[in-house]
Amino acid sequence: MGTDRKPIAIRTRDGSYFVGPDNGILIEAAELRGIAEVREIRNRGYQRRGDRSSTFHGRDLFGPAGASLGKGMPFEPIGPRRETWVRIERKAPSGGKGKASGEVLHADSYGNLLTNLTEDHMAGAGLRAGKRLSVHIGGASFDASFVETYASVPSGERLVTVGSTGRIEIAINEGNLAETLGVGAGQIVSLVVAGTVESGAGRGVGR
Repeated sequence: MGTDRKPIAIRTRDGSYFVGPDNGILIEAAELRGIAEVREIRNRGYQRRGDRSSTFHGRDLFGPAGASLGKGMPFEPIGPRRETWVRIERKAPSGGKGKASGEVLHADSYGNLLTNLTEDHMAGAGLRAGKRLSVHIGGASFDASFVETYASVPSGERLVTVGSTGRIEIAINEGNLAETLGVGAGQIVSLVVAGTVESGAGRGVGR
């Protein structure tokens, strides 16, 4: 790490823990599970013994803190509670007039793209499961089915679904969409019903 960002630990509503710098990225990841509490890591008992490097916080601070929590040490003594933290400026999600727009928050280990859109945004745009959608991510455009589960489409087919976090996910069933498109966090996303005038704009740039 080696920056002046405060080291934080996050407890989520499902009992998971996140540890890392307060740079906005950790908060976004934890929000997908629901944040219960955020604390600054100050307790030396949760850190590596001896001198601590100013640039190797993964070894000296975050690794030991994560291991301590993983072994069952209580969360509260790790440090004082935080009520504010760094946030990354993102495109505000919206849904209306036949279009839902937002941003990719995260590409998970399977290459599925998790967005800041929710089912409510989709409903506000009149986009419901069962519809065929035109998807635009960065410079890529393609059609995909809005389905309830990944298994609703054949292997290798692209899809839009509501993930376990309640966020809209865009993916390939049994494939890696992030790698296929070369996209990730920060890419702008828009979804409209396939076949509309707007969905035809930019056709041919998809991969």
